Amino acid sequence: MDWKRSILSAREEEKIENKILEFETKTATELVVCVLKAADPYPGAIYRFAILFSLLFATAITFLFQFDHEFYLILLIGFLIILGTVLGKMPFIKKLALVQEEINREVREKSIELFQSLEINRTKDKIGILLLLSLQERKIEILVGKKLSEKISGEDLDNIVKHLSDNFKNNDFGVGFLWAIDNLGEKVTHFFPKLSDTIDDSKNELSNKIVWGDFSK
Repeated sequence: MDWKRSILSAREEEKIENKILEFETKTATELVVCVLKAADPYPGAIYRFAILFSLLFATAITFLFQFDHEFYLILLIGFLIILGTVLGKMPFIKKLALVQEEINREVREKSIELFQSLEINRTKDKIGILLLLSLQERKIEILVGKKLSEKISGEDLDNIVKHLSDNFKNNDFGVGFLWAIDNLGEKVTHFFPKLSDTIDDSKNELSNKIVWGDFSK
């Protein structure tokens, strides 16, 4: 199964994109929803696992077998490091070697990078929003433009992230996104309402389609 469809059905994806359109008809804000399979390949986690794997198995083997020459021990450790590197690239094993500080940093950096590369930071009046979920890390980031950051508190955004996390723990991804967009809409409309209820595609600066990405390789 396509990893995207394991998260959202085609119908749920359509509902979210329609909800983004609805959000933008009520506010003067551009919203981008982004779902990542992973935010980074985490080479450090791979090598940490490889080194730990090689040391543990080399220690165990030297207890069971005696080597006539240290060259064979070095050769064994080299082989185990290579094997550990290969195994460490497997997603479920890589997760074991991830460090929370590393996860927080990489997801945050990828969010900032996408905020810029998707040109959310260049929207008119600097009031764009990025709502990002990275699946491997189970991390959510919400970035807002400069003017929005002056109106919506970090506490408000943290509360939305917490509620979303609860939804995602139960694999209610579609429900979570729809709720978050509605909640953001209520907050944003108070400060930046759209002056017209009609849709003007020429003023729709960014696509309403969900942005999918995979930075695991």
